[in-house]
Amino acid sequence: MAHGAMPLTGINPNTRLARIILAFEEYEKQEKIRCGADPYLGLPSITFTVIQSPPTGSPAQLNVMPAEAIAYVDIRTTPGQKHEIVKEKLQSILDDLADNDPDFKAELEFIEDRPVVSISKDEPIAAISAKAYKDVTGKDPIWNGVPGATDGTFLSAWKNIPCIVNGPGPRHIPHQVDEYVEIDEAYECTKIYALTASRFLAPKSTDNP
Repeated sequence: MAHGAMPLTGINPNTRLARIILAFEEYEKQEKIRCGADPYLGLPSITFTVIQSPPTGSPAQLNVMPAEAIAYVDIRTTPGQKHEIVKEKLQSILDDLADNDPDFKAELEFIEDRPVVSISKDEPIAAISAKAYKDVTGKDPIWNGVPGATDGTFLSAWKNIPCIVNGPGPRHIPHQVDEYVEIDEAYECTKIYALTASRFLAPKSTDNP
């Protein structure tokens, strides 16, 4: 920490954090080129979502250079990436930055590591849901991926329960300003859920694949 009028008496964490952001951004670009776009999930991403300098709880003053800064990063991988390799690469980036700056000090902590899960179109719950979708809407289902996590992520990864994600609204809407779902889509979706559940739980019949 130092007075803003005497920055040479301290170490500015903000300029060091800026270097981290740029280095992570460059790694993201390299991974997008290496992996390409996944047909279901699109491109991998490394997104800085929260930057706090000084960290929460410390008083912020316009004329004071803070002692430390904290950043939170949301990393979305695709099947072409191994999480352990990504972690090692991020740490190596910090190590390289430290080698070129004796005042550079950074710690990397992984708060959560969520698994990648998938399901076959031939899985009973997937096939039944697809037929219910077509019966209700009259259209063929669109198979896609969900870049975010759902309860199904953990039920599938930790309990080996086959799960699908199917719901109303475009997938780019969550967490946006004025987030919404069309009423007609929500109503249509309830019929798909009901038909899927009844067929999945009922004995096999001509209406049940």
